[in-house]
Amino acid sequence: SLTEWANDHMGHDTKIERGVRVGAAYVEIVRYAREHDIDLIVLGSHGRTGLMHVLLGSVAERVIRKAPCPVMTVRPEGQQFVMP
Repeated sequence: SLTEWANDHMGHDTKIERGVRVGAAYVEIVRYAREHDIDLIVLGSHGRTGLMHVLLGSVAERVIRKAPCPVMTVRPEGQQFVMP
Protein backbone atom coordinates (compact mmCIF):
# COMPACT_ATOMS: atom_id res chain seq x y z
CA SER A 1 0.00 0.00 0.00
CA LEU A 2 1.00 3.64 -0.34
CA THR A 3 1.24 3.99 3.44
CA GLU A 4 3.55 0.96 3.71
CA TRP A 5 5.76 2.28 0.90
CA ALA A 6 5.99 5.71 2.54
CA ASN A 7 6.87 4.16 5.90
CA ASP A 8 9.61 2.03 4.31
CA HIS A 9 11.11 4.80 2.18
CA MET A 10 10.28 8.07 3.92
CA GLY A 11 9.94 7.25 7.62
CA HIS A 12 7.02 6.51 9.90
CA ASP A 13 6.27 10.19 10.53
CA THR A 14 5.25 10.80 6.89
CA LYS A 15 1.62 11.85 6.68
CA ILE A 16 -0.30 10.29 3.79
CA GLU A 17 -3.68 11.77 2.81
CA ARG A 18 -6.10 10.08 0.46
CA GLY A 19 -9.48 11.34 -0.60
CA VAL A 20 -12.49 10.42 -2.67
CA ARG A 21 -14.30 13.10 -4.66
CA VAL A 22 -16.92 13.20 -7.40
CA GLY A 23 -16.32 15.38 -10.46
CA ALA A 24 -13.73 16.00 -13.15
CA ALA A 25 -10.63 14.19 -11.88
CA TYR A 26 -8.05 16.91 -12.44
CA VAL A 27 -10.32 19.64 -11.00
CA GLU A 28 -11.00 17.66 -7.83
CA ILE A 29 -7.36 16.63 -7.35
CA VAL A 30 -6.18 20.24 -7.62
CA ARG A 31 -9.01 21.48 -5.39
CA TYR A 32 -8.21 18.87 -2.73
CA ALA A 33 -4.51 19.82 -2.83
CA ARG A 34 -5.36 23.50 -2.33
CA GLU A 35 -7.92 22.88 0.43
CA HIS A 36 -5.59 20.60 2.40
CA ASP A 37 -2.25 22.39 1.75
CA ILE A 38 -0.79 19.24 0.17
CA ASP A 39 3.02 19.12 -0.29
CA LEU A 40 3.19 16.53 -3.10
CA ILE A 41 0.67 14.88 -5.43
CA VAL A 42 1.50 11.36 -6.67
CA LEU A 43 -0.41 10.18 -9.76
CA GLY A 44 -0.40 7.12 -11.95
CA SER A 45 0.04 7.64 -15.67
CA HIS A 46 -1.21 5.46 -18.50
CA GLY A 47 1.37 6.81 -20.92
CA ARG A 48 -1.06 7.43 -23.76
CA THR A 49 0.47 9.15 -26.74
CA GLY A 50 -0.62 10.30 -30.16
CA LEU A 51 -4.29 10.16 -31.09
CA MET A 52 -5.42 8.47 -27.84
CA HIS A 53 -3.84 11.30 -25.85
CA VAL A 54 -5.47 13.96 -28.03
CA LEU A 55 -8.90 12.31 -27.79
CA LEU A 56 -8.82 11.39 -24.10
CA GLY A 57 -6.57 14.10 -22.70
CA SER A 58 -4.37 13.54 -19.70
CA VAL A 59 -5.46 13.98 -16.10
CA ALA A 60 -1.81 13.92 -15.04
CA GLU A 61 -0.88 16.62 -17.54
CA ARG A 62 -3.70 18.90 -16.38
CA VAL A 63 -2.88 18.34 -12.72
CA ILE A 64 0.79 19.14 -13.39
CA ARG A 65 -0.20 22.44 -15.03
CA LYS A 66 -2.72 23.50 -12.35
CA ALA A 67 -1.41 22.02 -9.08
CA PRO A 68 -0.27 24.30 -6.25
CA CYS A 69 2.54 21.85 -5.39
CA PRO A 70 4.95 19.42 -7.08
CA VAL A 71 3.44 16.42 -8.89
CA MET A 72 5.15 13.04 -9.28
CA THR A 73 3.82 10.67 -11.93
CA VAL A 74 4.45 6.92 -11.94
CA ARG A 75 3.56 4.27 -14.46
CA PRO A 76 2.32 0.76 -13.66
CA GLU A 77 5.01 -1.92 -13.35
CA GLY A 78 5.87 -3.59 -16.61
CA GLN A 79 4.37 -0.87 -18.78
CA GLN A 80 6.66 0.66 -21.35
CA PHE A 81 6.01 4.05 -22.93
CA VAL A 82 6.37 3.96 -26.69
CA MET A 83 6.91 7.17 -28.60
CA PRO A 84 4.87 7.40 -31.83
